[in-house]
Amino acid sequence: MIINLEDEHWKDCLIDKESEDIYRVFKRQRTQLPDDMRLFLDAIPVSDNIEILFNHINNQRADPGTQRGLYFLKTTLLYSLDLFRTQYLPLTDQGERDILRRVWIIIDWAFDGSHLKTRNERGSAASKIDKNKRRKAANTAMMDKQKPSAIPDLLVFYDRYEFCAVEANKKEYDDTKEKNDSSKLSLICKQMLLNLSYNSPSLQHDLTIVGLSISRMKLTVRELCNPEGVVCVSKITKELHYPVHMLEWRSKMLDLCEELWILRMEIERRFIAVCTTSKGSGVCTLKSCFQTNI
Repeated sequence: MIINLEDEHWKDCLIDKESEDIYRVFKRQRTQLPDDMRLFLDAIPVSDNIEILFNHINNQRADPGTQRGLYFLKTTLLYSLDLFRTQYLPLTDQGERDILRRVWIIIDWAFDGSHLKTRNERGSAASKIDKNKRRKAANTAMMDKQKPSAIPDLLVFYDRYEFCAVEANKKEYDDTKEKNDSSKLSLICKQMLLNLSYNSPSLQHDLTIVGLSISRMKLTVRELCNPEGVVCVSKITKELHYPVHMLEWRSKMLDLCEELWILRMEIERRFIAVCTTSKGSGVCTLKSCFQTNI
């Protein structure tokens, strides 16, 4: 599996055609935001004044039943402004779990009203503790580096179909931790891809699994696919930041909302493809990879 496509060493392992085919996959045309959502974002005033921004957005109509995209934009943007109003932002001493719960709850909101569901896999921390306890109980030598949990922090799924995994880091600029977590996230995504490919073999080279890595206020979007059946390729496609100051709120928050909704549309399209080409019919019998309560 290629984790870093930009690493020059991979060129020695692949023939030219393989490299061209792999790069072509990641240069495909991106899904565009719906016109009504684009107009909504473009109309937001260029300002760093909370009251001006809040009042403008709050006055926009967005029906939660028929205009789900607009409703997501309205509620998410108002919520982020309120984090500044209540002085939750800028961050002080908040921990990883608190930031995931308060700031990145917008990932859950992006999938509200969709066939796809999100779930916080709280077994992640418990899984790590349990494995480490069993290792010590077996008189395994103590290690400085404990084995990480194999369960992601958040899943995007439908029944036993899993399409996206989310991992939260404790520090934004811990290079070693970030590299370890990116490798872990890539392996999780690979298992999810293999699972879906087994269920829908005709889609093996068309499926893409999304991995989202959260490092405090940074969101890294990683995509993994198996374009030619030779290797799985993982590539960072976006790095986004939740605003930490009102001066950057408009540029960063609007980009973040746009990317989350586009991810929703693309994952929904893959879900529909899997459902319509899966083997057999009826209730999904595919074994899930990481859901802890199935």
